[in-house]
Amino acid sequence: MFVLLGNSFNLALAVPPPRGIDPIEAKRKARIDKIKREKARRDSINCYLKERKKLSDGGTTCMYKCPSVKGRVESNSIGPGFSCPTMMNVLRRE
Repeated sequence: MFVLLGNSFNLALAVPPPRGIDPIEAKRKARIDKIKREKARRDSINCYLKERKKLSDGGTTCMYKCPSVKGRVESNSIGPGFSCPTMMNVLRRE
Protein backbone atom coordinates (compact mmCIF):
# COMPACT_ATOMS: atom_id res chain seq x y z
CA MET A 1 0.00 0.00 0.00
CA PHE A 2 2.79 2.44 0.95
CA VAL A 3 4.79 1.48 -2.15
CA LEU A 4 1.83 2.25 -4.40
CA LEU A 5 1.20 5.55 -2.61
CA GLY A 6 4.93 6.46 -2.83
CA ASN A 7 5.07 5.72 -6.57
CA SER A 8 2.02 7.85 -7.30
CA PHE A 9 3.51 10.72 -5.23
CA ASN A 10 6.80 10.56 -7.21
CA LEU A 11 4.89 10.62 -10.50
CA ALA A 12 2.99 13.71 -9.37
CA LEU A 13 6.29 15.54 -8.76
CA ALA A 14 7.74 14.61 -12.17
CA VAL A 15 8.76 17.57 -14.33
CA PRO A 16 6.97 17.74 -17.70
CA PRO A 17 9.19 17.69 -20.80
CA PRO A 18 10.13 21.11 -22.21
CA ARG A 19 7.83 22.51 -24.89
CA GLY A 20 9.10 23.45 -28.33
CA ILE A 21 12.35 22.58 -30.04
CA ASP A 22 15.70 22.46 -28.29
CA PRO A 23 17.66 25.71 -29.03
CA ILE A 24 20.85 23.82 -29.91
CA GLU A 25 18.90 21.53 -32.25
CA ALA A 26 17.20 24.58 -33.83
CA LYS A 27 20.58 26.23 -34.54
CA ARG A 28 21.95 23.02 -36.04
CA LYS A 29 18.88 22.64 -38.28
CA ALA A 30 19.11 26.30 -39.36
CA ARG A 31 22.80 25.85 -40.25
CA ILE A 32 22.03 22.72 -42.31
CA ASP A 33 19.17 24.53 -44.12
CA LYS A 34 21.46 27.48 -44.91
CA ILE A 35 24.10 25.13 -46.39
CA LYS A 36 21.43 23.48 -48.57
CA ARG A 37 20.17 26.87 -49.83
CA GLU A 38 23.72 28.03 -50.65
CA LYS A 39 24.46 24.80 -52.53
CA ALA A 40 21.23 25.13 -54.54
CA ARG A 41 22.11 28.74 -55.38
CA ARG A 42 25.60 27.75 -56.59
CA ASP A 43 24.21 24.87 -58.67
CA SER A 44 21.59 26.95 -60.51
CA ILE A 45 21.83 28.96 -63.74
CA ASN A 46 19.46 31.63 -65.04
CA CYS A 47 18.47 31.10 -68.68
CA TYR A 48 16.57 33.72 -70.70
CA LEU A 49 13.88 33.27 -73.35
CA LYS A 50 15.30 33.12 -76.88
CA GLU A 51 12.38 31.94 -79.04
CA ARG A 52 8.91 30.39 -78.97
CA LYS A 53 7.67 27.61 -81.28
CA LYS A 54 3.96 26.76 -81.59
CA LEU A 55 3.07 23.08 -81.33
CA SER A 56 0.26 21.35 -83.26
CA ASP A 57 -1.73 20.74 -80.05
CA GLY A 58 -1.84 24.49 -79.29
CA GLY A 59 1.02 24.41 -76.80
CA THR A 60 4.35 26.17 -77.06
CA THR A 61 7.97 25.05 -76.91
CA CYS A 62 10.09 27.70 -75.22
CA MET A 63 13.79 27.88 -76.09
CA TYR A 64 16.12 29.48 -73.51
CA LYS A 65 19.73 30.63 -73.81
CA CYS A 66 22.01 30.52 -70.76
CA PRO A 67 24.57 33.36 -70.97
CA SER A 68 26.67 32.21 -68.00
CA VAL A 69 27.42 28.86 -69.71
CA LYS A 70 28.57 29.45 -73.27
CA GLY A 71 26.49 27.63 -75.87
CA ARG A 72 24.00 26.09 -73.46
CA VAL A 73 20.38 26.05 -74.66
CA GLU A 74 17.42 24.70 -72.69
CA SER A 75 13.87 24.02 -73.83
CA ASN A 76 10.56 23.67 -72.05
CA SER A 77 7.13 22.65 -73.40
CA ILE A 78 4.12 24.60 -72.17
CA GLY A 79 0.50 23.50 -72.58
CA PRO A 80 -2.16 25.45 -74.47
CA GLY A 81 -3.38 28.60 -72.74
CA PHE A 82 -0.06 29.35 -71.04
CA SER A 83 2.81 31.60 -72.09
CA CYS A 84 6.57 31.15 -71.79
CA PRO A 85 8.24 32.66 -68.74
CA THR A 86 10.97 35.14 -69.70
CA MET A 87 13.50 33.47 -67.38
CA MET A 88 14.03 29.85 -66.33
CA ASN A 89 16.27 28.66 -63.52
CA VAL A 90 18.03 25.36 -64.33
CA LEU A 91 20.54 23.21 -62.49
CA ARG A 92 24.19 23.27 -63.50
CA ARG A 93 25.35 20.04 -65.17
CA GLU A 94 29.03 19.38 -65.50
